[in-house]
Amino acid sequence: MIRRRLVLIFLIFFIITPSIAFSEKINCKEALNKCRKESEEWYKMRAIFCQYSRTEYFSELCRSAGENSSKCIEQHIDRCKKEYLEDYRQSIKACDSMNRKCKKGDIFGIITCQINYDESKRKSTNFHRFGNTFVMISGFWKFQREESNRLHENYRPDELWISLSFSEERRNNLPEKGCSKLISYYQGGLSRIFTIDRKFDLTMHPLGRFIKHFDFSKELELTNENKKELAKNRGFYSVYKKGTLISIDGKEQAGANFPECNKYRNDIINIIIGGFSIRDIIKKGSKMEGFKSVELTSIPTFNPSMELSCGYDYFQESTFRCPEGGCEGKANIKWKFYEIN
Repeated sequence: MIRRRLVLIFLIFFIITPSIAFSEKINCKEALNKCRKESEEWYKMRAIFCQYSRTEYFSELCRSAGENSSKCIEQHIDRCKKEYLEDYRQSIKACDSMNRKCKKGDIFGIITCQINYDESKRKSTNFHRFGNTFVMISGFWKFQREESNRLHENYRPDELWISLSFSEERRNNLPEKGCSKLISYYQGGLSRIFTIDRKFDLTMHPLGRFIKHFDFSKELELTNENKKELAKNRGFYSVYKKGTLISIDGKEQAGANFPECNKYRNDIINIIIGGFSIRDIIKKGSKMEGFKSVELTSIPTFNPSMELSCGYDYFQESTFRCPEGGCEGKANIKWKFYEIN
């Protein structure tokens, strides 16, 4: 079966003078502090998500289980926060572990991506899907002298810390009498250091490779706006990583009619998350960082798996517009890269 994919590649590309590009520099200790700080901010944001974005979802779970609503909801919120707290602790350990291999000439980077969607914003049907995805990737890309020349500098990661979390629920806003609105719900993820296989590469997008480009006139069809930027900037960079296939546990209604509609059975779905693709100019002050927020026209289905990924391309400016009735979601991607001195 053909897998539907949602590849959020928000493109707008840049151009650069063919001269050496000097990146914003930090030392290994500063890289460790940035890794720890970003992990802490990421945890705080997800803890807020537990508190304020999942209350209705937890309420449905408690009601269907016949439990005391207020106490039950608090228990679910606390459990959600504890899961993210453990993930935060693991990310701090990962920062320390990866930093031990830090050395001069490395590229240190952090990428975060958040995807939220709500089908009720557009669809007239009573059946809607609501979902949230959080992804954080950090690590060091090592300089590859044998793969570099005067036009390109190549960097490869030995390992990357990847934290993924996903949640989705399906609702029927007009259920049968006595039935819960909650049709199904899924929640899960993973957090660990991934070892990157250097033998595996893709022709167009090397797996995880970070490349600084000093001449790309032969690679891209330049627009007038690109040519203007060519005179202002000193290079551009590109980095890519494939998504990871994971299984998410969940529950679904045992049946559509009463009383089965208030009972839930175990279910599993497969998703591909954690993929990203970034191509951007080295900005004023030698900064390699950015933020992009993009509206989503639609959300893919599980057939047999769903892919959610984020991207940005400075050289391919999007003419995207939300369709009549609005968009179904939004993806936010933020990235920062530094050269270790």
